[in-house]
Amino acid sequence: MVETAKKYMNNTERRSRKEDWYDEECKKTLISGNIAKIGKDQKPTKEAIKDYEEKRKTAKQICRRKKREYLKKKNGYNRKTLPKQRDTKPLPRSQEEKTDHEHENCRSKEGQLIGDTVEKLDRWAEYLETY
Repeated sequence: MVETAKKYMNNTERRSRKEDWYDEECKKTLISGNIAKIGKDQKPTKEAIKDYEEKRKTAKQICRRKKREYLKKKNGYNRKTLPKQRDTKPLPRSQEEKTDHEHENCRSKEGQLIGDTVEKLDRWAEYLETY
């Protein structure tokens, strides 16, 4: 049965997704960060916490740089061409409500609110004629 499975299935080594950009430098910095975390957890002094934070920061920077370089080579990835995350997020509820009702009413010259659509249009026309 094993022979049949080997015959029909490609028995190659499994590759992880990060294997292409994840190298020894990434591995060493992550291991040193893990060791610093163990030291921080065992004896949480200011020095140990600072050492852990620094090693964690460098590990993140190295891994991000490696992955970014890999993606640039692979498919022309460029952070500047991608839309910013803020552009795709919906507005917060308070801003949605504000924009929905922002121009619902306007004021007359005397300062009274105008609610009628025709009166509002007349007021806007009058306002725009002054400019």
